[in-house]
Amino acid sequence: MNIIYLSRTMGQGGAEKIVYQLATEEALRGEKVLVASCGGVYVKLLEEKGIRHIQVEDLECKNPVTIYRTLKKMIHVVRKEKIELIHTHHRMAQFYAAVIRMLFPKIQVLYTAHNVFFDKAMFTRTILHKTSIVAVGNGVKENLIRVFHIKPEKIQVIYNGITVEQPDFQHRNKVLEELREQGYYLLGVIGRISKQKGIDVFISVCSQLKARGIPIKGVIIGDGEEKEEIKNLIEDKGLSNDLILLGYQSHVTTLISQLDLVLMPSRWEGLPLLPFEVFSVHKTIVASNIDGINEIVHHMENGILVQKDDDKAFTDAVISLYQDNDLKKKLETNGENTFQKFHSYQDFVKQYDEKYRELAEGRI
Repeated sequence: MNIIYLSRTMGQGGAEKIVYQLATEEALRGEKVLVASCGGVYVKLLEEKGIRHIQVEDLECKNPVTIYRTLKKMIHVVRKEKIELIHTHHRMAQFYAAVIRMLFPKIQVLYTAHNVFFDKAMFTRTILHKTSIVAVGNGVKENLIRVFHIKPEKIQVIYNGITVEQPDFQHRNKVLEELREQGYYLLGVIGRISKQKGIDVFISVCSQLKARGIPIKGVIIGDGEEKEEIKNLIEDKGLSNDLILLGYQSHVTTLISQLDLVLMPSRWEGLPLLPFEVFSVHKTIVASNIDGINEIVHHMENGILVQKDDDKAFTDAVISLYQDNDLKKKLETNGENTFQKFHSYQDFVKQYDEKYRELAEGRI
């Protein structure tokens, strides 16, 4: 089939990484493969793989003029490129696909739900009508059923599988190396700087650890819409010399390998890729006990789970691992085993290949 992947961005993030993998995976390549988004760091990588990127305006924008322009451009691309499958990875992307299908009834549409939502129930049900749906985890599937009343038989769970680069000594961060040599305990958080990822909770944890005499240095890896607010919060807490903002980084696993511990204080997730990346380099994690994360991180087996937004519980968990190296080593070993045994990249590719074949043959 001629396939177009429609995503809000191709910037940092788990969903964007999945789109990149699907678009560039040889086993899934159709006659023609395109990606449409408002851009980001993966665009250059797509082009290096020979995948054409179509620049559109931010799909999240609800301005009628923007919607009209984007819809007009997408209709032109679909007609010119003879697109047979639109694979969407965002709710507004699915809106555009639903409208386009009304004009081109033979086009197949597949929606991958990467996250949990609790708003716009009628809108979501409408755009998913007669659409094949993939959920990235059981928590996401249950969210679609419980909140949006999607029939369970319409939803297939395909766990995200990722290719993880091995740590590269050449890309090790020299500042982090020096801090380790000075005896600091390096605590990291990785992800988009947004309310969802709980970066504010991470900062509060670092403040409490410093107050309790732990020689901590916090490392924030990522960028996002709340960067300025986070900088102000760091300054307000008097942590300007204790927190390092590295921004977006392409060699994440190398940086994770330099940390002592990773925090994941997310407020909501789908099936996050970060725990896999942490486990792949023999590290462990303290994370929010929420749907999606708790499908991968199991309390006191391969990591520690605490109530979301409970900065004191996060702080206590970090201290327990700081003081009990045997427990930390046990969780790290079990985490690496989880990475090796969990749903593999090969399974991920195989299941999407079968899904595409079903759509091409009209079996869905």
